[in-house]
Amino acid sequence: MQRMMRVLVILVALCAASGARAQLFLGLGHLPGGVGGKAFGVSADGRVVVGIGDSDVSDREPFRWTAAGMQGLGLMPNGLFASCNAVSGDGSTAVGEMILPSQAYRWTLAGGYELLDVLPGYTGGSSQAYAVSGDGSVVVGESVSTLGVHQAFRWNEAQGMQPLGFLPGGTSSVATGVSADGSVIVGYGDSSNGASEAFRWTEGDGMQGLGDLAGGNFFSSAADVSADGSIVVGTGSGTLGQDAIHQVGAADMESLGNFAAHAFGVSGDGSVIVGQAAFGFGHIDEAFVWDRDHGIRRLATVLATDLHLDLSTWYLGPALAVSADGNTIVGWGTDPAGHVEAWLARLPEPDAALLQVAALAVLAALGWRER
Repeated sequence: MQRMMRVLVILVALCAASGARAQLFLGLGHLPGGVGGKAFGVSADGRVVVGIGDSDVSDREPFRWTAAGMQGLGLMPNGLFASCNAVSGDGSTAVGEMILPSQAYRWTLAGGYELLDVLPGYTGGSSQAYAVSGDGSVVVGESVSTLGVHQAFRWNEAQGMQPLGFLPGGTSSVATGVSADGSVIVGYGDSSNGASEAFRWTEGDGMQGLGDLAGGNFFSSAADVSADGSIVVGTGSGTLGQDAIHQVGAADMESLGNFAAHAFGVSGDGSVIVGQAAFGFGHIDEAFVWDRDHGIRRLATVLATDLHLDLSTWYLGPALAVSADGNTIVGWGTDPAGHVEAWLARLPEPDAALLQVAALAVLAALGWRER
């Protein structure tokens, strides 16, 4: 009997520890002096979140959030405000755009801010960083010339700003996502038909257009790419209007099944996709989560059903990023006080449910043996 009780205590503790991480929804709070904030990126393990918020420094100051709380990253000298669009997989590097000057930046724990300049020949123009590789060494985004030409770039320490070019017949391009190792870049640009088209870029193949949904009207854009670069997510035009999309390898573009949705983030293996969608005619856009088994689901409903959370006083706006394991989702919405606030949601982990089943099985077996 004593042996059975010891096993019971251990198993219950393990289940509680696993469930504690799984069953969690957090408003991330605000910077000192601020009442608003938005989260745009999350690290691979879900422990670091980046975004912007108003503060006593600026009405748009980048922040980095961990379990210890929200840390304002400040601004460059003479800076008025900044964007903060993504964080590296290891959580050490954040990227965005600093004003003034209007240039892409890379912020690291070790060195603080570093301006990335603009593309060669774009002197006097601007740049914006939208995504960063897993280790923070590769940054992608767009550079804008003084004549208003937008061109996607890839940056690293050794080579600096590198232009990625344009789709055939196009004159503009924007890079929005990058694989974990920095070798695959996705985004969108105009093409010979004059409409926006999603692209996938590699050093060997250059910029390749991804087309559109079957029956669409020649519009698509890519927002993110899986860790290995094989799965692209974004928005495309279908027969009923704009739809969240994903594309696996060289296969045709696939709708996620909602005619008023946009996909913004994808997990490391491509199995979980997040974004925003209008659930029903006349409804406002809300955060969604997608997987192959369930399709598109309203995130607030998933949290209420699976986590038994009452989020009736929250409005969950767009879900903008998801961790590599697909369990941690971040975005922004309206909190119970009516303020715009960044939020973090952790979905139930399959391991927690399996552990509970295993615990019951072990206890049943021990109980039988004790008779």
